[in-house]
Parts: sequence; C-alpha cells; structure tokens
Amino acid sequence: MKLLICVSLVMSSIGLLVEGFSGGAPAQACDTLSPNPTQHGAQPQISDVPYAISLMPFYNASDNSFTFYPGRTYTLGITNTTNGTTTFRGFFVQARLVSDDTTRVGVFAPTGPIADQSRLSSCPIVTDGITHNSASDKEAMYFSWTAPLGNTGNIRFGFAVVETRMNYWANQRTGVVQQAPSTIVTTTAATTTEPATTAEPATTAEPATTAEPATTAEPATVEPGISSAGLTASLTIWAIGIALIAALKPF
Repeated sequence: MKLLICVSLVMSSIGLLVEGFSGGAPAQACDTLSPNPTQHGAQPQISDVPYAISLMPFYNASDNSFTFYPGRTYTLGITNTTNGTTTFRGFFVQARLVSDDTTRVGVFAPTGPIADQSRLSSCPIVTDGITHNSASDKEAMYFSWTAPLGNTGNIRFGFAVVETRMNYWANQRTGVVQQAPSTIVTTTAATTTEPATTAEPATTAEPATTAEPATTAEPATVEPGISSAGLTASLTIWAIGIALIAALKPF
C-alpha cells in the first residue's frame, strides 16, 4: 500500500512537471517572466542567453533607430543566436514599458507555419503575452504584436526560453523600441471670413433734364405788299394816263 502511494506521488510529480513544461508558461510568469523553478527542478541559467527576439521589424534606417508606431502590427520571432543548431522547447514573451516594467502593453497573437504550437498567455489579460503550446523542439517561433494606441512610451520585450527542462533562461530583455510620436491632430481655428463689403448703393440717376419746350416758330412776318390784283389795276391806270397825255400833246 505504501509503495503504491509513493509511486502515485512520483507519477503525479512527473505529470506536474510535464504539464507545467509542455502546456506553456504558468500564470506566475506573467509577473516574473520565469518558469517555475520547482517544476523545472533547477534555477534559471545566469550565462548569456543564446536566444533573442529580432527587432528588425522596428528598424528605421533614416535615423538608425528601432521605432514602433501606435496601432501597427509587427511580426516577430524568437530564434537561436549561435551558429549551432540548438533548439528550444518552451518560451514566454511580453512587451513592457521602459518607464514601468510592471506594465504590459500591446496585443499578441500566434502566427507563422507552426502557430498551433503557441498560445496566448494565462495572464488576466490573455493577449498580454504569448507562450508555447507544445514541448516539441523548435528552431524558431513567430508571433504578431500590435502596438497600443495613444502615447504609451518606449517599450522593450521581456522573455524566457526553455531549452530543456533543467536548462532555461528567465527574465530576459531586448533593447529599447522607441514609440513614434502619435499623430497629433491640431485643431486650427477657422479663419474668420471678413464680411463681404456692402456694395455702395447705386448712384441715383439724375432725373433726366426736362426737355425745353420747343420754341414756337415765330409767325412769318408778312411785309405788306401789293397784291397781284392791285398791281394790275395800277398799271392799267398808269397806261391810261400816258395815253391821255399823248392825246392832248400837240403835233
């Protein structure tokens, strides 16, 4: 009976170790960025970690910096940095503010050809981190990270990598990724349109000059003259007078 109990306890412990290792990082890793040393049977390595998260998707050649833009999604990967073919079995990644290392930012999601071997974290906000979902050997794991909106500040990625159950690195950090300035919409007061100049009232046309009444034509002055009838009578009288004088004149 005692033997059976001992065997059951040993099997339970092994099952806990296997479950804790193969199913992904435990909830405590949300704060510590470390696997459970008790479950792994060893403390994390203190040597230089031979794995890294490439920050090249953030590289800005114009000023030789690493910059993220709010709301943009980036595809990142965790790989071996040595020339060897060393693989790893587990990992856990978060993005944290440089100004406050306890604040997790952004949204993670599995991606890549073996996305089914990763899952979101067990943190209160599951999209705060990403971890493995399989204990198979991996040469690289990829995931997407969507930067937070607004002015959050610079960030860096924290991570842990498990090479074997008793050989792992915890609480690692990448270099700093700067936040690009958020697009600031400056509200410019609309220029007040000057009121249209009131048109001068049209000049009142001077009343047309009243035409001077037409000058009444002066009646033609008729000089008193001798009418034709009067003239004929005068000539007749004159001729008679001449004739009488001739008759009275002696030969």
